[in-house]
Amino acid sequence: ELIYTPKGDDSRWYLAGLFNWVDSDLSDLFYTSVTTHYGYLLRRNVRLVLEGTYVLRGPFARHARAGAGLVIGM
Repeated sequence: ELIYTPKGDDSRWYLAGLFNWVDSDLSDLFYTSVTTHYGYLLRRNVRLVLEGTYVLRGPFARHARAGAGLVIGM
């Protein structure tokens, strides 16, 4: 996992990248993927997030998925 914040703790936005590589004797757990994540801090405990994943190897064919959301901490 790699996280980039341009202004350190004072950044309102950040980027993250993640690489997953799982080797197993179980075919369902034979998996490789790459994920990118973008987050933007709207308020102290409110974040807007966008995420995309591309599966390179797994039990299903190669495919991509994306998601967006709002994270609210209480």
